[in-house]
Amino acid sequence: MALRTATARVLKFETVKVMVDADKNMREELGFGFARDARRVYCQDQPLQDREGRSIEGIRVSDFRALSSYLATDGARIYARNFKYFRFTVVLADTHSFRLLSESYAVDAKHVYFQDRLLQGASPDSFRLLDQAWGRDENLLFYCGKRIRNADVQKLNWVGQGKYLTDGARVWYEGREVDGADPSTFVCADDIVYQGAATDRSRPYRYGLADDPGPREQWGRYWSPFFVARPELRDYWWHKLVEQTSSDPDVRELGGGFRVVGKQVYLNDLPLLEPDAATTSLLGDSFITDDTRLYSYAEFHRGVLEGGVLAGIPAQWRRLQHGWYRTDTYCYRKNWHGNAESAKIDADTFEVLSEAYARDRSGVLCELKRMRGVDPQDVECIGSEHLRSKGRLFHFGTEVKARFDPASAESLGHGYVRDSQGRLLKGRQACRSRGFDPATLRILSRYFAKDMAHVYAILEGEFVELPNVEPNGFSVDRPDIGNDGSRLYDYNELLNTRRHERNTIRGPERQSQSRSTEMFGEPIYVVDWAWGSGGQPNLILAGVGFCQVWDLKQRRILADVALPHVSLQDPDECATLSQIPRACAADELLSLLAVTFHNDTTLYLIDLVTGATTSHWRSVSGNDEIERLFIPADVPQVWARIRNRVYRLSLDATAAADVIDYEVTDQRWRDAPLVVSADRQRYAFAKEKAVLVRDFNSGDARLPGTVSGLPQALSRNGARLLALGAKGELREFDVERGKRIALYRGGWCGRDWFRSVSTWLDGRPIFVGIQTSERRWVEVWDALDDRLVCRIGQSACQSSIADGSE
Repeated sequence: MALRTATARVLKFETVKVMVDADKNMREELGFGFARDARRVYCQDQPLQDREGRSIEGIRVSDFRALSSYLATDGARIYARNFKYFRFTVVLADTHSFRLLSESYAVDAKHVYFQDRLLQGASPDSFRLLDQAWGRDENLLFYCGKRIRNADVQKLNWVGQGKYLTDGARVWYEGREVDGADPSTFVCADDIVYQGAATDRSRPYRYGLADDPGPREQWGRYWSPFFVARPELRDYWWHKLVEQTSSDPDVRELGGGFRVVGKQVYLNDLPLLEPDAATTSLLGDSFITDDTRLYSYAEFHRGVLEGGVLAGIPAQWRRLQHGWYRTDTYCYRKNWHGNAESAKIDADTFEVLSEAYARDRSGVLCELKRMRGVDPQDVECIGSEHLRSKGRLFHFGTEVKARFDPASAESLGHGYVRDSQGRLLKGRQACRSRGFDPATLRILSRYFAKDMAHVYAILEGEFVELPNVEPNGFSVDRPDIGNDGSRLYDYNELLNTRRHERNTIRGPERQSQSRSTEMFGEPIYVVDWAWGSGGQPNLILAGVGFCQVWDLKQRRILADVALPHVSLQDPDECATLSQIPRACAADELLSLLAVTFHNDTTLYLIDLVTGATTSHWRSVSGNDEIERLFIPADVPQVWARIRNRVYRLSLDATAAADVIDYEVTDQRWRDAPLVVSADRQRYAFAKEKAVLVRDFNSGDARLPGTVSGLPQALSRNGARLLALGAKGELREFDVERGKRIALYRGGWCGRDWFRSVSTWLDGRPIFVGIQTSERRWVEVWDALDDRLVCRIGQSACQSSIADGSE
């Protein structure tokens, strides 16, 4: 097995200036918890101290910079933090050649370091990382800076995809040798059994320690699926237990995880109450039967049972092709939970067409659902996903509307079909034929394809040519790995490289109001308010790639811009979140838009006149995403809430930020609102199971009756507040008197809203929300009359807003 390695790299660090007013001293945040003022350097708000707790002297404050959470330098010395304490050691390293390998490992010209520890005998020239904790050179092996003795570094290999490491003679788990383990039969099992699980021929292990298999219910539940999936493993401890258990007269193994213990039927260790234990037998897969009924069960999650009794005569049950089953007048298919569901059929004419389709004289079934308007006598399957009928093409039961000739459609595999004119479909979507020859195109897997002249990686739905690759010699070893005989092509590496090479920010082009017709099918993720020049609130809507500002009174779009596309250097499985906007704010003149994204700590500013986009400010910590934004009308500032802090960011070139509040929300309120009055004298937030209104002049006002409530809006002068209750009711408060003056309930209450806001329009309270189940539009409710005023993004007409009532 190939050894996984972590490539050594020199990390680049960016100093982000944040001006904090603390005891009248101006501090500069340096990142990773470090800060400085004119005299000292701090870590977690404490001056840098040595192991004895004494302040470290001689630090060149002006040149000090943070390298990671554990290492820093002032150009003359290296400062290393101990793993357990916020205490530091001065490391006498060569600062000119000093470079990081990870957050904790570093090298200079002569030595290798782990935090504040010098690794004796390690060679900086040959030292490399196996992961963030393990490191080795040509002779020695280290775990978190600790030398692992008697290791053969030339034979190191990972066991499976877990945290077990072996050299053929020993096995280690997180730096600790696994006592008694047999490396020749040792296998990792945490992908099926549980985290940290492994086994050799003699015993199971958990987190590197010998583990007791436990009673039959325990090892049968955890280990039986693993050994069933690994039939090449023989004569292990599990096989002996199975042999012993099968000889027990009180336990009858049915197979497939089903067994009878006494008078009770079990699936793994979950009791099944319906079947008769005395006559229960296994039919196959998830099906069992007793003398009278048919059943299908599956353990969807551990401890979660799915399934039950199925209609049909058990004696007539039989397996068909492509994962279909049938009895007398019913057919069955397994759902994604693992248990089977049924549909009634005509047994004499029933016929399986493909994995997805079947038919009888009454019609065509697609995954047990009847298709309307399809003649069962005139259908043909195109591959496993498409169906052709009388000049129409269907994909999993839904008609394909793209420009395509169904009569000449042929399957290329993996969901792709091609017509005689070279047009290509993936599912129901047309594929852009940029560069490839549709006539000779072959789909090798979900990730690779080739024609007579080129080889392509299918990246985010687009065929991207792999340069200098000969098609005749190219094949796929597995779906995501290609091979041309000289090198391997990893799909995930190709995808990450493509995203990295894209521009980090693509400035939006100014678009006309016709863009509103393009928004109908796109989800909306952000809804918020911006004060208009006439004193009325304007509604902000944003989704992936777009942002619109609406005048609700006139029912028209005031501004319509394309949001920037953000590409990450190291995208992961959640990289698509970074394209979803998290918060938006616009100024009163509609000349500037501020926007932030998920998985991104940067504040972007968009000029609504020119469309130019700038990266204005970045939070110090990678975990400090900007959750709420507000732009005042009278000063060039942006207010931003990050976790429990409120920042005031200047809009000039310095982008200076000062923290005006450190305690504006409970941790339980993720993405909780922050509402600010137009005069900036008051702001409200959820705190201590209530809504608090903070006044710069008079302190806090705790509003009664707002338990589990969220602030929605402050009036322009901050005298009134709207708060949203736990069931969606709106409560209006007089802030000065601290009393509730109105309660509004209506059709918006008790529903599941993905995001919602409220305010006053012409003095009337209104509620605006995005439903969790339908994010293509927002609903606008008049809370005073309990009336649905309009939906934005619902209609397909140019106005994109329709009157309605419910």
